Amino acid sequence: MMSAHIARRRLGVLVAVLAMIGSALVLHAPIARADPPAGFVIPGPNAQLAVANGLVFDWDYDLFDNTVHVFDLTGTEVGAITNEPDVQSLTASPDGKRIYAGLGSAKALSVIDTGTLTETARYDASAIGAPVQVAEAGNRLFVGGMQNPVQQPLFEIGVVDLGAPSGSSIPELVETGNSGGLAAAESSPGVDEVYATGCSLLSANCRLFHYRYTGGSTLPEQQRVDLFTTRDLALAPDLSAVYAYDHDARVMSMYRPDDLSVLGTVAVGDRPVWFSIANQHLIDAAYDQSLDRYDDLQVRDSAGALTFEYQTAGRGLEPLIESGSTDLFVADWDTDNVLRLERLPGALGQPSVPPKPQNLRAKTGPAGTVGLSWTALPSYLVDAPTGYRLYRSDTAGELGSQIATLAGAARDYTDSGRSTGIGYYYTLIGSNSTGDGPASDQVSAVADASPPVPTQASAPAFQLSKAIAVGYSASDAGSGVAYYDVRYRAAAWNGVFGGYGYPAGWQHTTKLSQTLLGAPGHEYCTSVRAWDAAGNASGWTADRCTTLPLDDRSLTAATAGWSRPGSALSYGGTLTRTNVLGAQLVLKAAQLNRLALVVAECASCGNVALYLNNVYWRTVSTYAPSTRYSVIVVQPPFSQRTATITLRNASAGRNLIVDGLGIGRS
Repeated sequence: MMSAHIARRRLGVLVAVLAMIGSALVLHAPIARADPPAGFVIPGPNAQLAVANGLVFDWDYDLFDNTVHVFDLTGTEVGAITNEPDVQSLTASPDGKRIYAGLGSAKALSVIDTGTLTETARYDASAIGAPVQVAEAGNRLFVGGMQNPVQQPLFEIGVVDLGAPSGSSIPELVETGNSGGLAAAESSPGVDEVYATGCSLLSANCRLFHYRYTGGSTLPEQQRVDLFTTRDLALAPDLSAVYAYDHDARVMSMYRPDDLSVLGTVAVGDRPVWFSIANQHLIDAAYDQSLDRYDDLQVRDSAGALTFEYQTAGRGLEPLIESGSTDLFVADWDTDNVLRLERLPGALGQPSVPPKPQNLRAKTGPAGTVGLSWTALPSYLVDAPTGYRLYRSDTAGELGSQIATLAGAARDYTDSGRSTGIGYYYTLIGSNSTGDGPASDQVSAVADASPPVPTQASAPAFQLSKAIAVGYSASDAGSGVAYYDVRYRAAAWNGVFGGYGYPAGWQHTTKLSQTLLGAPGHEYCTSVRAWDAAGNASGWTADRCTTLPLDDRSLTAATAGWSRPGSALSYGGTLTRTNVLGAQLVLKAAQLNRLALVVAECASCGNVALYLNNVYWRTVSTYAPSTRYSVIVVQPPFSQRTATITLRNASAGRNLIVDGLGIGRS
């Protein structure tokens, strides 16, 4: 007969028991009791079993022929998959298209196609041990393996991509203790919620763990709660609830999947060691520890009423669930230890309306949009919706008007054309051939169609410091400013502007200032754009430009009479000076529409005449009653041109002390 440890692995397709949430259930007297039908005999009494795609898959310890035998529902053997040694578990995929066989001695996971009855892949599970549990979530398989099952057992969880090449390894992600249960579901594309139970190696204390997996070599823990002794775990595929039975406390608790807070309890006493959820029904099997067997199976509807009961007259039973079916299957060992498979038509009720849509969320989007998302039910479930209707209202608590009809596989929708500052309320209803299911919880979002308005702080046209400060801010009447992008471009004094640079640290930043390190003889222009929390982006601000002047050594002495001493007080540490009337400094091929002199002013300083392409332009005084170094004297702008710039001492017997020349063109 199958051991309790093996039987506890039987978790089928799971659907939320909606009415259980938030309150304990009162059990009612049974309204139906099944008399065990004859069924058909499964060869060998010690079997691993699974039902999928209208077929029964069987691996038997007594036969030990390394073969998974396949029967139809009349008991006729219709196929066999060979070279499957020491099968420790058989698990049907949620859609019934695959069987996962955990190979104990080989420490491998075999994937069997239920249509072709062939092995399509085999994965190396040596890193986690013999696979005893498999949970399919999106495009990934989470596999629970048992290391050292006799001496010091360890339950370890690994992952492999569904469809990975045969021979791929299943790496270990986490260890949960000396035993464990496993369930998983995809919450959004590429994001899987993983739940596991694990018991301490040193005590009977157990925990329920919640992990979130997005890829990589680790399984980040999100929450945990303490239990007494449990290995049993079930998860609604729409992520409405997580179920765990505490054997010592005699309580089955329902937990919120996101934070593991308790939603409610189910008063089932000390019955279950095996339990599952299908077609909005709770199925549990009572375990007689003294006889080491399950001897009673009960099914309750979503209101807690006992709708079906099966009691074995033999040595034990094991429930089996086929995805997409309202029938229940029971493996029943008779008093002669003969194993029969019984099919109990309609034990899980009739196909029902879809359950309440779970995890409906509304998020303010850009340009007056609101993004809606929810957890989609797999289409193979009996009660899955074949379509949705989405409603929008301007008033909380009111259903409002239907705005969209969506397919049953839909999991998101974008509502567009909404007005900034207005709150909108959304409700989702699923339907199938049976009728409309209950409405979702209503969610709301405030629309935002207006981008922020950024402002860049003023900047000097010319400066001597190489560190250019870039400051900015923004205002937003809607969802608020979220972050900024900052860019810059540069041009040398004799060149043109290049393209914009976008430093990584300046993009999507919440800082309100940046520092740009420049080089003498270059002009730098910066601009900013802002994003709001809804994703609206402003345009780029107009450029704010700052020029770092050339040092005086960049100018050529065109006549005699100049000296070039060093000076710690000057720009660049040098000066170029003369007191000779008519002495000239020249800079050729400058690209500019404005310039600035950098000079020393003093009581003995005179005038300098400025020429553009050898044509006199204007005269500038450098006189000051006291000496000042590195004085920037900005000149009026003019039309853009390429020019030779000439500086001529215009005062006889007076000093002209040149420290640099700023060339701008923005």
